[in-house]
Amino acid sequence: MPVSIILLIQTATFPDLISNRTSRNQKNLFNPGSDIFTLFAHLKSAHQNHMLKKYSSLLFTLLIIVIAGCNPNNTKQPDADIYKVVKVKDGDTLGLLNSDNQQVTVRLAEIDCPEKSQAFGQAAKKFTSDLCFGKEVKLIGNERDRYGRTVAQVVLADGTNLNYALVKNGYAWQYKAYSKSTELAALEQQARENKLGLWQDANPTPPWDFRREKKQPKTDSLQTPKPKKHYHKRKPKLEYAA
Repeated sequence: MPVSIILLIQTATFPDLISNRTSRNQKNLFNPGSDIFTLFAHLKSAHQNHMLKKYSSLLFTLLIIVIAGCNPNNTKQPDADIYKVVKVKDGDTLGLLNSDNQQVTVRLAEIDCPEKSQAFGQAAKKFTSDLCFGKEVKLIGNERDRYGRTVAQVVLADGTNLNYALVKNGYAWQYKAYSKSTELAALEQQARENKLGLWQDANPTPPWDFRREKKQPKTDSLQTPKPKKHYHKRKPKLEYAA
């Protein structure tokens, strides 16, 4: 290709290409191979810049969508580990609603609250209700007892452990038959010393003893059998002839 045509194309396509060249570039201007290579390089660069400007807004929008989709704070999918407290049956038994809107009965692990008919039984239920009813909680543990209930620790969103809070405030015993926790033992001892909750009574009855005594028949309820009644035979009625 003639050098004059190359110069004309370069000047029309890149008007600043000729004016901004240094003396060194001007020496290479008459090298046809060098100018053709440079021309196509600039044409390619210009095409890429044009395409980039054309699609830059679209790429930016797609980038925002991708970033928003990757942000965990924007996801609204229900967490399978999150439950909502919808029922408080007693101090240590809850009704929870899972992510599938199915109700799960949970028995608080390692502790035992007074029965509802015991002293402080209703107070324990109220304490549990005030602390967690209507709130979202997580479970630690998923064992099942013989009644089909989930046995677990219940933890609120602020990190409060409901099981430990009940013992700490004197509304539950550590259920030592199923718990070896030294932390729960220390919390119970502290509540005893401070006479919190049920420890205000001098000698409160543990709920497991209360349930056992309730199942046993009372000896004073046994009554001596009543003597059988003796019935005398009635005399036949006299019948009169017509």
